[in-house]
Amino acid sequence: MSSQFSGAFAKVRRAAEQMTNLKTVIDNHVDTNVPVIVIEPDPVTGDKIAKLKLQRPIPDTINLAAGEIIYHLRSALDHTAIAVARLSQVANEKTIYFPTGPSLTEFEREIGKKLRGVAPHLVDAIKETKPYGGGNEALRAVFEMANVDKHIELIPIIANQVTMLVSNLIIHGTLMLNSHPFQSLDEGIPFANLGKTGSISARNTKSKLTITVHVCFGQSACLGRPIIPTIDAMIINVGQAIDLICDRAGSIHGNLP
Repeated sequence: MSSQFSGAFAKVRRAAEQMTNLKTVIDNHVDTNVPVIVIEPDPVTGDKIAKLKLQRPIPDTINLAAGEIIYHLRSALDHTAIAVARLSQVANEKTIYFPTGPSLTEFEREIGKKLRGVAPHLVDAIKETKPYGGGNEALRAVFEMANVDKHIELIPIIANQVTMLVSNLIIHGTLMLNSHPFQSLDEGIPFANLGKTGSISARNTKSKLTITVHVCFGQSACLGRPIIPTIDAMIINVGQAIDLICDRAGSIHGNLP
């Protein structure tokens, strides 16, 4: 028989295909966009501020692609909810959505609203996936990030490597090391105030410092999480959730990647 879950599986496969392309785009952007030291004037004091900054900002195509992948995953879960509703012969599918919540209590409250009329054993299958805060955090993140919009905010960060950079420089000025781990390289990470006459030079002109750039989420739901492993985890967990529900429903699987 034809699987009621074919649409959900197709959405996950599409997300996985797009993720393969996104990884290539991100790798190319990072590899060809080396952070450089720039000197910019402080708009208030006029002091020279030394910053580490990417030569080019993250292109919008990366933000949009990330948003589309997460949208496909959210859609796959809602397709799954519709599938269990049809198997349960629910009369009004328009009220059916895959439930979630910031906590188990909120999730259980949503079940009553979004799975009304669904067979108890299929409701139990959805409960097993734990798509709520404190349960399956990857599934919960799909819902949180899908609500943001398709344009996902991303920030390129260097994961606390500024201190290592400074140790390789001779700085005639005042250090401005910030303990915040998620400063954006797009905007520039300030690390020294050179005043009006300060300067920077390499401690060893023959040494070369390699800075590793990570593209991370900028929204509070996933703030600071690297985009590639985070979305990979979303794809895996959504696929596993649909597989589990499909098993409980006794339907044919959709050949997930």
